Amino acid sequence: MAGYIRLATSVDAAPVLEIYGPFCEESPITFETKRPTITEMEGRIHRRLGFEHVGVYKQVGFKAGAWHDVSWWDLTLQPPGLEPEGTRRIGEVIHRPDFLAAINGARPLL
Repeated sequence: MAGYIRLATSVDAAPVLEIYGPFCEESPITFETKRPTITEMEGRIHRRLGFEHVGVYKQVGFKAGAWHDVSWWDLTLQPPGLEPEGTRRIGEVIHRPDFLAAINGARPLL
């Protein structure tokens, strides 16, 4: 079976938790003694990718018969103080080397 390594995303939180949870509850391998929640695991993944937790809207999302909190996360995309270039149409930039480098650099994250 061929495989590859990629960065984790929030979609991976539940499967990672299924693997990690028993280590918390049944072994001395980790100092955690209880299984993290899916929300906690998603937060760990977000932080690993450089996001900062900035807030929570309490009980605003309804799914699977229950109300859930919604977390807000922030990631600085460029240093503050830089003046952005003017707006351009995608056709004007799609072949620029910096645009192609950004797209190709993001492919492993998909």
